[in-house]
Amino acid sequence: MPRNTEIKIRFQDEVRFLAIEKKAIELGLPTRLLQEDTYYPSRGYGQRNKLRIDEYQDGSGKVVAEMISYKRNDDENCRQSLYAKSPVPDVEDTKKKMTAVYGPAEVVVVKMRKVVIYDQTRIHLDKLAGLDDRPYFLELEVMLDDNQSHEDGQRISDFVLDRLGITQEERTKQVERGSYRELLMLK
Repeated sequence: MPRNTEIKIRFQDEVRFLAIEKKAIELGLPTRLLQEDTYYPSRGYGQRNKLRIDEYQDGSGKVVAEMISYKRNDDENCRQSLYAKSPVPDVEDTKKKMTAVYGPAEVVVVKMRKVVIYDQTRIHLDKLAGLDDRPYFLELEVMLDDNQSHEDGQRISDFVLDRLGITQEERTKQVERGSYRELLMLK
């Protein structure tokens, strides 16, 4: 099963976020997406299920949908996720089936996302809709090879955070342990 090491940091203001974004874009060409994640009730600790729709913001009109199931312990700042993805050819049919199995959707998360791929790390620069204060987030996902440990992922994550100029204070005081689902459900 694919694994990654993740860290998510929330920024106080747009100016700091844009400075981080500029450094990220120096590492690779960003893909711009309007992303919608529909979360369904989970069955078990740390388990989440979401239907993701990516609308590419490059003028192509390309839209991609997939089901993502993942399990993650949110007790650590830098945490490991196990996940599975499946393409979704019919969004409405999938929504009906998910509702029948899991119940109605809990929350829909909408965000503008820029994705920069740097080596084996996906750098996500997100502006989350529905949060009036501090909607700016940096999320790193280090895609782990079969022979790499979570600790290897943490070292890689620290290296990328250094490249982006993220301070130790930001790494500890501004980290978000939960998902966007939890942030919006708590609002």
